[in-house]
Amino acid sequence: NFGIAGSQGLQGNQGFQGVTGAQGATGAQGATGAQGATGAQGAQGRSNWSSVASSTSYSLGAGAQSFAVSDTRDFQVGDYVHVINTAASNVYAGGYISAMTANTSITVTVTEVWGTASSVTTWQIDRATPPTTPASTQFSGSTGGTTINHATSSYYLSINNSTGVGTTTTTNGQLQIHESGTLTLTVTLSAAPNGGGRTTTFSLYNGGTSIGSGIANNTGTTASISSVSVTAGMILNLGYVSSGTNVSSGSATWSGTFTPSSTAPNIDILG
Repeated sequence: NFGIAGSQGLQGNQGFQGVTGAQGATGAQGATGAQGATGAQGAQGRSNWSSVASSTSYSLGAGAQSFAVSDTRDFQVGDYVHVINTAASNVYAGGYISAMTANTSITVTVTEVWGTASSVTTWQIDRATPPTTPASTQFSGSTGGTTINHATSSYYLSINNSTGVGTTTTTNGQLQIHESGTLTLTVTLSAAPNGGGRTTTFSLYNGGTSIGSGIANNTGTTASISSVSVTAGMILNLGYVSSGTNVSSGSATWSGTFTPSSTAPNIDILG
């Protein structure tokens, strides 16, 4: 005989989760993947120095000048360069390359000049360090023991000494302008050009042409030449001429200031 099974009891509550087991050992490292392809080579850097010769005829002066060359090397538009006379290395121009035709020509906009040269064909173009903006430059001079005669003749004085007083432009003591700017000059006389209406006019001369003047009247002893515009390559003398007859004489001193318009080693006294 057997009895009938009873009904199933209710399921019990779930037990608490057991403690996490210890972490297994780290597996072996996989094999290194294949090396990727080499990237494209970068562009070649510019050399620190570039130089090329040109036989173009050039008279030293400011402005754009094209030079024929056989190789433009790694010059670029915007580079600052020196254009040097290889026959006289202290004669050269400075400026920026403004145009270029590969292996044919380089155009330099010249902004500074040192020395003088006429129709020279021995040039070398070198990349150079651009100039920094200098402060204004002071200069001065005097007639020393030479007498200023307030006469109607024109006389020329050297900028920094009395060795060149004469009726033609002096060749020593001239002021050479390397870069465009303005020039101010004050002349002080030991004696005024006495007499009714008489004056003495002092002027800065570039090649014998006046580019700025100041006047000392019949009782004054100062003549001021203010804010004269000058450009690279000018070579200046100081000169004077008086109205009326010679009524007095004496010495003179002068001082001036050159202010460059942008960048350059500005001025030099020529010996």
